[in-house]
Amino acid sequence: MYALSRPLHYSRNSGEFLRMQRRMQGVKWRRWWNRANNEHYIKAKRKNPLMKEEFLEFSRAPSVPHFLRDNRIPQKVDLAYHMNVKQGDLVQVLYGRDSGRQGVVRKVMRKENCVLVHGMNMKKTFRVNTAVGETLCTTELPIHITNVAPVDPILKKPTRVKRRYTMHGECVRISKVSGCAMPDPVPIIREDREELLKRFENQSRVHKKYKGITSVNSPVVHSTEQQRTMAKRHYQMLARMAATPNFLTSGTTSYVEVGV
Repeated sequence: MYALSRPLHYSRNSGEFLRMQRRMQGVKWRRWWNRANNEHYIKAKRKNPLMKEEFLEFSRAPSVPHFLRDNRIPQKVDLAYHMNVKQGDLVQVLYGRDSGRQGVVRKVMRKENCVLVHGMNMKKTFRVNTAVGETLCTTELPIHITNVAPVDPILKKPTRVKRRYTMHGECVRISKVSGCAMPDPVPIIREDREELLKRFENQSRVHKKYKGITSVNSPVVHSTEQQRTMAKRHYQMLARMAATPNFLTSGTTSYVEVGV
């Protein structure tokens, strides 16, 4: 074993030192040596020179500790899976302005842990201008999934749902209030206003300079007001074409004059 410097209170030739050296090898010996010579304090003193060793003497070291950086990202929890809420279930709103009302879940937003309930938490918003009807419509806003509860099919009260397996291996959702099996979710039919709202959101993401391209091969340089008018008419024509069902397969040969 390599030679080690002896502790301050032991003699190198003493029997106690030799017995300790033989008994503690490697890491254990080094740990004992650090405790004997107070090396942990020496390292702390080297890192923080303001730390005092004297008894009952105020230290000049800062009392606020260093910020502990925790870069760990919290794990995402799918509350819709644990609460057994599916698209098409009948739920009841627990709190808020729509508390006590019941509606069908139109969409489950698993990433945000929210749901869209039909006729709940309504707000006015814009949609695609199809030249038919108003561009201002009402649509549902997301509700946090903990603010809704499934409705028991027998007692018509909010309940919790748990999953159980039958003797045939089929997974069944069971209501906790009455103990009966929950019905299957109803199929959701997509409404026209939802489709128009989705198109409006997609078009709003497009940059302004890419909207309303008049004509690539036109050598005429129009004024700013003419370009705005042409872009608006071009945009309305595209919106009208998008709102017309089976426009490309109907065999129509008449086109809308856009002024290009």
